[in-house]
Amino acid sequence: MVYNQKKLQQKQSKNERTVKIWDTVYVDYIWFFTDGKVFDTSIEEEAKKSGIYNSARTYKPLKFVVGNWQMIPCFDKWVIGMTVWQTKQITCQPHDAYGECDEKKIQKVKKLQLKQFEQAWYKLEKWTKLPTQYGLIEIIDSDENTVTLNLNNPMCWKVLNFKVILRKIEK
Repeated sequence: MVYNQKKLQQKQSKNERTVKIWDTVYVDYIWFFTDGKVFDTSIEEEAKKSGIYNSARTYKPLKFVVGNWQMIPCFDKWVIGMTVWQTKQITCQPHDAYGECDEKKIQKVKKLQLKQFEQAWYKLEKWTKLPTQYGLIEIIDSDENTVTLNLNNPMCWKVLNFKVILRKIEK
C-alpha cells in the first residue's frame, strides 16, 4: 500500500490516540451504494432497518490490521488518523477499491469443463452463480455447448460508500 509519508506522519503526530499503520482496529460500518441502498453493515439494527438482516450472521465490529492488505486500499487509508468513537463517511472510487472490470476476465468455456457443477444440480445457464474457492462466478451467457463466465469481482467499477465508526484501537 502506498501512502504519502509526510501526510501520514502529520496525521500520526497530532494525537497519540489516533489510528496508525499496523494498529489493530475495530470498526462498525454501513456499506452503501451511491443510490443510498445499504449493501452490508456490521450493525444489527441497521441491517433490520435496511431489509438485509440475516439471522445466521453475528453482527459485531469488524477487526483488521491497518495497512496489512486486509481491506480495500481506500478503507485502510481513511481510518488512519481516526480517534475512538469518531464517525467518518468514506467514498471509494473503483481504482482505490475493487478496481476496474477487465475484458480478459470474461471467458467462454465448454460446458463439459463445468460438469462438476451440473452434477451438483447447478444449471449452466445465464445469470447462474457458481460457487468456487475464489467466490461466486456468474454465467453471463449460455448456449447449447458453452457458457460465458464473468471472472471479475462483482464490485468492479462501483463507487462504494461507507459510514465508519471507530470502536477500538489496539496498539
